[in-house]
Amino acid sequence: MSENVYEIYENKAHLARKSADRRSAEVWAMDKRIAEIDKELSATGLKLLSAALLDDGKREEAYKRLEADIFALRDEKKKRLIALGLPEDYTDVKYQCEKCSDTGYVGIKMCECMKRALTKQNYKSSGIGKYLEGQTFDNFDLSLYPFGEARENMSRIFNQARSFADSFSPDSSESLFFMGGTGLGKTHLSSAIAKEVIEKGYSVVYDSAQNIISTFERERFARDESVLKSQKYFDAQLLIIDDFGTEIQSKSSISYFYTLINTRLISSKPTIISTNLSGKELNSQYDSRIVSRILGEYTIRQFMGEDIRKLKK
Repeated sequence: MSENVYEIYENKAHLARKSADRRSAEVWAMDKRIAEIDKELSATGLKLLSAALLDDGKREEAYKRLEADIFALRDEKKKRLIALGLPEDYTDVKYQCEKCSDTGYVGIKMCECMKRALTKQNYKSSGIGKYLEGQTFDNFDLSLYPFGEARENMSRIFNQARSFADSFSPDSSESLFFMGGTGLGKTHLSSAIAKEVIEKGYSVVYDSAQNIISTFERERFARDESVLKSQKYFDAQLLIIDDFGTEIQSKSSISYFYTLINTRLISSKPTIISTNLSGKELNSQYDSRIVSRILGEYTIRQFMGEDIRKLKK
């Protein structure tokens, strides 16, 4: 989407009125009387204002007379449009949303149509649009986890993830660190959280650790620094980093992650990181500064059990 939703809504109402003006000009060329009627109708605003200044008795009488004139003019216009083979509302402004007249707001409240548009845009920009419908809290199957400790642990993590999504705040929600082997539901719960948070109207960016590092590396050697794609990782109200630990390790990659993780913590912006690494592997693979920031500042969720993707098959 080249324009964001707010830019689109700035133009929608204007375009609707402009389209109505074109249809009016078309009709006026076909029937000059309709042009006269529209001119008379547009003058009624001033007449109503003048009537408001009259004494009580005269004001009421003037209002009734103007109301009758307006009704008669509109009725005549409708009949003339029908006679031309056109719909009676042909020259009316056609808004896509009658509630907000395509402004995006009803009074000071955001209209439902704009909320839906923002959600759709956020789905596309999040990076996981294809997962958001298929991986939800509703279709997360706890029965796939072995009965006992693994299922009880997963039930707790599921409830905590759902609570995180339900009460999400871009300024006060905690950061989460999902640890555990492959196929234990880390991506599914991350996607389910992303979907709920997006539908609340917040911005979410979901990307793999390798893609994030690749983005930083491309910018490092890019000549044009006017548009930094990595800025979305800092700006997102919720950042989800998947497959942490699978990226190519280097001094620069460690530096990128430390800067990103530390900046978001300082800014109190919540982040979710998922990894297949154990605690021991985490310590051996990453700089102690990164490990201490994650283990010290993130809420750890340890996933247990067997690969549920194999169990599904």
